[in-house]
Amino acid sequence: MTTPLMTKSTPCGCSGSAAPTPCDSPELRGLERTRFFARQLVMPDDLTQDQIYFREKMRRHNRMLHGWGVVCGSCVTAGRTACEVIVDAGYILGPYGDEIVIESPVTIDICKQGLAERDGCCGEELDPWCAEPQRQCAEGILYLAVRYQECQSRPVRSMSAACGCGCDDSACEYSRIRDSYAIKLLRELPPSYSTPMAPPPSDALVPCRDGRARVCPPCPTDPWVILADLRVGRDCSVRSVDCLAHRRYVISYGSYYRICTSVFSPSGQDPRATLNEYRMQSLATGSAAMVDLAASTSASPRATVQLTRADGSAATLPANFTVDAGSTIGAVLDAYGERQLYDPVTDRSYSLRSLYSAAKIPPGTRVDSTAAAIGLLEGRTIPIMTPSGGSASAPPPTSASGAADTGVLHNLIDNGGMELLASEHGGDVTRAVALPATTLVGVSGTSVLGKAVKEMTISDIADSERDAFVSRVTRGIAKRQQPRATKQAEELWNTAMQVAKAAKR
Repeated sequence: MTTPLMTKSTPCGCSGSAAPTPCDSPELRGLERTRFFARQLVMPDDLTQDQIYFREKMRRHNRMLHGWGVVCGSCVTAGRTACEVIVDAGYILGPYGDEIVIESPVTIDICKQGLAERDGCCGEELDPWCAEPQRQCAEGILYLAVRYQECQSRPVRSMSAACGCGCDDSACEYSRIRDSYAIKLLRELPPSYSTPMAPPPSDALVPCRDGRARVCPPCPTDPWVILADLRVGRDCSVRSVDCLAHRRYVISYGSYYRICTSVFSPSGQDPRATLNEYRMQSLATGSAAMVDLAASTSASPRATVQLTRADGSAATLPANFTVDAGSTIGAVLDAYGERQLYDPVTDRSYSLRSLYSAAKIPPGTRVDSTAAAIGLLEGRTIPIMTPSGGSASAPPPTSASGAADTGVLHNLIDNGGMELLASEHGGDVTRAVALPATTLVGVSGTSVLGKAVKEMTISDIADSERDAFVSRVTRGIAKRQQPRATKQAEELWNTAMQVAKAAKR
């Protein structure tokens, strides 16, 4: 005989849900699952044990591999009245590894709820026994937080009741446990939060740094995840909502994807996206190789040397260019000196010219091959940046995580141009288009193309039609050099347009 579901809904009281349990153990230990055998006497604990096994395994997986915090959604905004805030639907990982799912927007009324928990098991109606209506609040900052909650649901008649079916409430048992959440206003931050928030360094992602193994993350002591800081007045009205001050996000690849690219070009891809990808690859693989941003990502370098960073670590410098026998370093730098070498470990870029300048290698030094030219840098120390963000021999740092406009300009304008922007225009990015065209990356003042644009500004190029500009600057160039000159002119026009776009933001 099947046990029918109760048709009458069970009132939702504070005892109708369960708080999250802490981590399975402060220390790592093996978990147990049930081993069934023939004619075994199976009790409720035996059937429940497999649920516990897989549940705790997934919680530990989440804590150890993904961490905890907001994954997506869960934005907090002002509501219809002065006392209300609305929490959007979202997905969160709790400190103990539990999944917290807010299925639909939730309205929190501080005047009605006060500091009581808003139990997701109860739906839209507040539990009158748990609510703490407020007419006056302590003025200041309250922290809107969420935690995992379990709901008992689907009550059925219990056949084990002594007095039979439906005799009283004791004849019912809940047949399901549903994942839910509880939302509460906290007066103080949980111990795992700080003001200001201090995210861990990126090298925490790399194992075995300084000869030490990565430490397993400890089990947090508090179940709450902060969604927003609310400034509340004495009348319990919400004066402001700050979703950034204490919100911690879980690193997620849910929206990330890769595309196949072969050549870095300002006209073909956003430089910030390229640098981010190189940095992610470096962190994932532990690679110490610098990247020539003007070279094909699939091409092998003609030669490599080891440089030394300021902290003593080694960096591999690739040479993706050709040097003819008998060439001087000066000639090499005229041709390739403005190529940008990006170091994913330090998140900074250097021009090839700045590296030779820091090594104090005479321009008249003759070399017979690419390996000989790059070999002059073997063991040299990469220039140290000054506190102002630059040095006499190196360009300002390029940060994939810094200001967007400045990050773009660092990849499109050479070191001299950035210094000129700082000294003559106070670093105002909107004035970048007023810089000489010869400050664009890839333009040498002594080259044919450089001589053709030396009287022009970046704005002059960006304001020109592409075909008209290309025709103008390549006029008079030998026929055999026309294809290469045309391509360089088109890339120069594209670079100028990128600068103009960044300057308008």
